[in-house]
Amino acid sequence: MKNNNQKGSQKAYFGLIIGLVLVVFVFLAVVKNVVLVGFEKQVLPDKELIDSLDDSSFVVVDFSGYKVKAEVAKSDSKKNKGLSGRKELKENTGMLFVFDRPGVYIFWNKDTNIPLDVLWIKNNKVVDIQYLPAFDEKKGIVKLYPSGNKVADMVLEIPGEEAQKNGIKIGTKLKITKYEN
Repeated sequence: MKNNNQKGSQKAYFGLIIGLVLVVFVFLAVVKNVVLVGFEKQVLPDKELIDSLDDSSFVVVDFSGYKVKAEVAKSDSKKNKGLSGRKELKENTGMLFVFDRPGVYIFWNKDTNIPLDVLWIKNNKVVDIQYLPAFDEKKGIVKLYPSGNKVADMVLEIPGEEAQKNGIKIGTKLKITKYEN
């Protein structure tokens, strides 16, 4: 009688192990599919291109047809000045702020004489867009424009309302190449 009980408990134990292995296998298969389906492949910025840029560089930011010739701001002093003091910004032009590491970046409209669209970019995809009105000298109030706590590795400023006019929205992908005369 003891032998039959031992055989029964061994079968139950073996069945439990097989069941646990199957559960783990199914769980891993589901998680793998969730990861593959839930996250699209990220297109990282071309590190060699980004490393080669400096404050005298220009790039072309291509939003699948809408192209912006952008001046690069890579040093802290150029990033701090940005487009302030400029009287105009022609269509299809802008400034690309390149950061050393991804982070949450805040922009302001101090001494910015022209309205701008500010596009926060991470891994060559727009993660946030805000309209930044021209600075009102009469009121003298500087407004801060955070990225809505979205992490970005670059920020592009273009003429105000150009993003909407050209179909750029959160999630829009882009490609950056060096501008060649």
